[in-house]
Amino acid sequence: ALTGLSVYNNFLSGTLPTELGQLTAVTSVEMDDNFFTGTLPTELGQMTALTLLMVDNNILTGKLPTELSQMTSMQYFFAHNNSLTGTIPSELATWIYMHVFAVDDNRLTGTIPLEIGTWKALTFFSIRNNRLTGTVPTELGLYSSLQTLDLYNNSLYGTVPTELGHLSALTWLNLANNGFVGTLPQVHNVSGFQIYEVSTNGFTGIIPTWVSEMTSLYHFSVSNNSLTGKIPTEVGLMTDLQILYVNDNSLTGTLPTELGQLTALQ
Repeated sequence: ALTGLSVYNNFLSGTLPTELGQLTAVTSVEMDDNFFTGTLPTELGQMTALTLLMVDNNILTGKLPTELSQMTSMQYFFAHNNSLTGTIPSELATWIYMHVFAVDDNRLTGTIPLEIGTWKALTFFSIRNNRLTGTVPTELGLYSSLQTLDLYNNSLYGTVPTELGHLSALTWLNLANNGFVGTLPQVHNVSGFQIYEVSTNGFTGIIPTWVSEMTSLYHFSVSNNSLTGKIPTEVGLMTDLQILYVNDNSLTGTLPTELGQLTALQ
């Protein structure tokens, strides 16, 4: 029986056939980088052996069908760069083996469902460039394997749950262009962190001195917030830093001479 279907990176068009649902032994489907239109067929839910589904970089519309929750072996779901609408179905809590969930660059609405706290093996979560609202569920703090969390450019708001500080594997955090408030979110895996991007929100308080412990960080942006206080001299210890953006805040004091140690700045 067919176990893999790969047609990616062609000039294929038309809609995805409902007959795909008959491929119950297939474990991977790669249909990305084509010109497919229409919706994701509900019949995809019948592909219960599927662990990898790539439909990204197409022209797909419509909702994420709740029937996808029947694919209980799903681990890698790529649907970014389409025109999908509707919500992220809470029914996808059945995807307990989920590793990578990428739905960025769509038109998704609604909230981040707290039910997906079941995705304990998650390593990559990106919903950037959508229209999601609401607060960040504390359940996201359960993802002990999560390395990348990208919520950029949505309409999320409220304080960032302190539970995100428990994410010991996290190295990439992008919360920019939302409506978050409160103090800058603390991270756990400080020495391994690479990207800390929280610009264009409503964060207040100071730039904390613990940022200096981010010795592997190469991108630090807190611009366009309401931060006060001084630029900590400790930033001079972040020797891998290539990007340092603190503009458009209410910072005071002098420019630390220690910035001269940041020879990697671009």
